[in-house]
Amino acid sequence: MPVKILSIKYGILYSAESLVLNNCYCFILEKYMKWTVIDSLISPSTGTAFSCIISYRELKLIIWYKSSDFMMPGDEIITSDLGVFINGQISYLTMCNVIPFNASLWRTMLAQSECPGNAEIKPTQCNFNGKCRLKKCPFGLEKNLPGLFP
Repeated sequence: MPVKILSIKYGILYSAESLVLNNCYCFILEKYMKWTVIDSLISPSTGTAFSCIISYRELKLIIWYKSSDFMMPGDEIITSDLGVFINGQISYLTMCNVIPFNASLWRTMLAQSECPGNAEIKPTQCNFNGKCRLKKCPFGLEKNLPGLFP
């Protein structure tokens, strides 16, 4: 039975499958991989984004990253020796962590999310009371300032 292995080198995701042949492990390394974003959320207090991604081989991961580009569901990520491309454009990501997808962890992260843009029904204004570390809201929300009338 193949075992999927994931590693990160210089911010590029590498995938390998191990196969047992003649009692020896053989690794097939792919430097080019295509991923699709299933869902994303953002932490305004840390400026960290989280995306659930899936490969064409059905490998699901949760990636934690910092970037000026926030990945939305349906976005296509291609990793290669040349870098990381999001929807065909080079992107500069700082990868913080990568873990296998866990549905209950993802639900918990969504439930405990502080950003109103992470909600299933998007509000028209941001009501986050803490300090937001994002320079620009990826959801296009404007900050709702207390004491001001619309």
